[in-house]
Amino acid sequence: MLSRPTTPTTNTGMISQARFECTKCGDCCVFAPGEVVWVTAEEVAAIERHLGHPINTKPDGDRRSLVPATLPGHAEPPDAGPCELLDPQTKLCSAYPVRPAQCVSYPFWPSILRSNATWQLEALRCEGIGRGELITEEQLLERLKKAPPGV
Repeated sequence: MLSRPTTPTTNTGMISQARFECTKCGDCCVFAPGEVVWVTAEEVAAIERHLGHPINTKPDGDRRSLVPATLPGHAEPPDAGPCELLDPQTKLCSAYPVRPAQCVSYPFWPSILRSNATWQLEALRCEGIGRGELITEEQLLERLKKAPPGV
């Protein structure tokens, strides 16, 4: 039986090096039930300026979240599905230059880097994990600083 190679970890269990290269598949832009992309008011304003029209967000405490794209014939967005910013033809973000910090920092979130198991689990969703140049512990720590709270 084959097994996936493990990724070295720190003494806290967080992975200490990784490989990642975005393949632009768009899979990270499809929400599973309960998943959200947190956005600040500034990010919403930048996205709306970039697109030239308002976007759908929903309030959640003192912040807002992006919602999945509303399906044709439905008044409300579903609980899961592609982000409304994901272009269905190109599989690219229509607001890529001004996308939210949560999107910019993916997959370098504390919740994903916390262990080899969480990194490997995310690799089932993201084909870019395990590809590309080696990212050192120092580089991972720098990327973690860019992740917004709560991811």
